[in-house]
Amino acid sequence: MKFKSLAVCAVSIIALSSSVQAEEVYGGVAINSFGIDVGGGDELSPTSLSGRIGTYLAPNIALELHVGIGIDKDDMDVNNLNTSVEIDKYWGTYIRPEFTVAEGIKAYGLFGYADVDAISGFNQSEIDVDDHGISYGIGAEFAFTPLVSGSIEYMQLLDGDKIDTSSLGLGVNVKF
Repeated sequence: MKFKSLAVCAVSIIALSSSVQAEEVYGGVAINSFGIDVGGGDELSPTSLSGRIGTYLAPNIALELHVGIGIDKDDMDVNNLNTSVEIDKYWGTYIRPEFTVAEGIKAYGLFGYADVDAISGFNQSEIDVDDHGISYGIGAEFAFTPLVSGSIEYMQLLDGDKIDTSSLGLGVNVKF
């Protein structure tokens, strides 16, 4: 079911992007450091690699699809139990309103829906955790050239029933 929803989102973005000019479609990659609440004020910080594709619906409003996979887990002792968390995969669809702060600098918000699959480990046993829900964030984009930019982004990726996770990401984006 999750992959069916992801496929529908991807097809929707591709269909929308075919109806706009080529310079209004963009993509990017980012490295993300997560903060996952494990209770008692403790937080684990696994790392992921993500990609995005987006298209502008209007001059200052875009539609984005984000997908990511975990590349490094984090672990610690919690109540004398060796605890680890790893992001397996995640995806989200977002509306991205933005505004120009100065020449070559944009600030933006992200509002949408995300699905996160994580793997928690406790003393040699693993539990797959899957959760989904509302996702939001803020970011800034800095133009290096007319086609290439860098970004920094904070996301409250999920505040779900099973997972409470945020991320801080650094990325590079390209207009097609």
